[in-house]
Amino acid sequence: DGRVAATCAAGGLVLLHGVKTGEETARIAVRGIPLKLAFSPDGRRLLVAGRALVADAYDRLWTFDAATGKTLG
Repeated sequence: DGRVAATCAAGGLVLLHGVKTGEETARIAVRGIPLKLAFSPDGRRLLVAGRALVADAYDRLWTFDAATGKTLG
């Protein structure tokens, strides 16, 4: 919906920012290295693709509520 922007940050973090103000609105910690981000068409969900932090690192997808940063799956 264009109101929230997401960025990957060091330490397995995804940061959510208000587009108008640039202020950070949420920090999402993933158990891995976030590499790609995509919002659902309605802007309500954020999909994070990355690499899990385990000995035999594997690809992983995480789904979050884009407004709150809460884990959905």
